[in-house]
Amino acid sequence: MKSIKKNDVAFFNRAIDLAYKSSGLVSPRPSVGALVTNENIIVGEGATEKRPGLHAEVIAINNAGEKSLNGTLYCTLEPHSFHGVAPPCTETIIKSGISKVVCPIKDPHPKVNGIGFEQLKAANIEVITKVHSDVIESCKELISPYVHHLNTGYPLVTLKTAMSIDGKTATRLSDSKWITTLESRNKVHNLRYKADAVITGIGTIISDNSRLTSRDHDDKYLGRPKLRIVVDSNGIIPADRNIFKQPGQIVIASVSKINNLPSNVENMVLPDGNGKVSLQKLLFEMGQRGIQNILLECGSKLNAGFIENGLVDQIKIFIGGIIIGGSDSPGVISGTGIDLIKNAIPIKDLSVLQNGNDIEITGQINHPYKCCN
Repeated sequence: MKSIKKNDVAFFNRAIDLAYKSSGLVSPRPSVGALVTNENIIVGEGATEKRPGLHAEVIAINNAGEKSLNGTLYCTLEPHSFHGVAPPCTETIIKSGISKVVCPIKDPHPKVNGIGFEQLKAANIEVITKVHSDVIESCKELISPYVHHLNTGYPLVTLKTAMSIDGKTATRLSDSKWITTLESRNKVHNLRYKADAVITGIGTIISDNSRLTSRDHDDKYLGRPKLRIVVDSNGIIPADRNIFKQPGQIVIASVSKINNLPSNVENMVLPDGNGKVSLQKLLFEMGQRGIQNILLECGSKLNAGFIENGLVDQIKIFIGGIIIGGSDSPGVISGTGIDLIKNAIPIKDLSVLQNGNDIEITGQINHPYKCCN
């Protein structure tokens, strides 16, 4: 197996940067970045577009034009090799005269899964898949929602919360504005922007009157996420809530039908047989619609429901540098909890960042009874 040269790493990192610009915005397609070089100069770049737009490799080659001849293509995911909404990228690569492709990640889609690489090799194009481990991890992170959805049929679910340094998400009077700094809150808007859907509960809608939208520094609505979902088992959501005052599609999940909702609001009736919404059915339905990446912004009860049913894949906690205190102040997760520490849910691959006076912790949940491994 041939390996990447050290002076190629910068080109590959640029391809990763391109992919991140479309991250979360092109579902159900994976986020892919690509660039073409000729004589160590970038001559074309591209990032995958929404359906029915072009794939990253094709955009990069089109931008390079005749300079693709004998050039090198760097891409963050194996070029696709079948006729779908778009023609095979491998055909475009072969016709362009590209002589080398650098790509570390095999596309797990059953219609690709190495076939793209084999087609390129059959056309006498050099294929390099061995790259620096950091590059591989970055490429895997880019497509984690896509891969999770392919493997399970469910979206990748991230539980996001903000809490004080003593683990409180609000005061005893439900005041939570603001526990964290503006820097952390801007990161949350970016998370919403890149999510296919955001889920919250009726309690949060009533107490916080959340819009659940992604907004810029001037509070301008950015048109994301594509779906805002409210779990409202009893159908009691008030008509005057801020969530209804923003454009965009809304789903309200309930136990029985809710009448007289606005035209942009869909009611999904998903009873679990115990008077509550079936969270597993909700996520399954989202997966069937091609939703790959969901952000949970819920209160402690709904967080517990998702955790206890093994429905959370990763967790992101923003910890503000304040102390709230009080036995009546809510925490992140309520519910019954565990009896013994040996039964605790382990978190792996923990990472920690500092945002001003806040701490941001990210980790993967290694759930012993996860529903959709």
